[in-house]
Amino acid sequence: MHNIENLLTPRLKMVASLVPESDSVCDIGTDHAYVALYLVKKGVSKRVIAADIKKGPLMQATKNICAYGESLRVETRLSNGFENISKGEANTA
Repeated sequence: MHNIENLLTPRLKMVASLVPESDSVCDIGTDHAYVALYLVKKGVSKRVIAADIKKGPLMQATKNICAYGESLRVETRLSNGFENISKGEANTA
């Protein structure tokens, strides 16, 4: 198992560094869920909704979330942007 921080590209590390500590974050366009996993593993957020518009990336995200043992703190959701995210579900996006 890789350290999740080592899987982040420089661009994704920069994005993750901009997220303030939050109870819940919505990661729109999650792809592989590396940012979502990083945020919960580093204690930046207690919970993350990892959303993507395509089923394929969400399937990979789900595999990664399970591999890192974070299925209780990272939820995947098929969504076009914020379409399937309810108001108040996340403090940060």
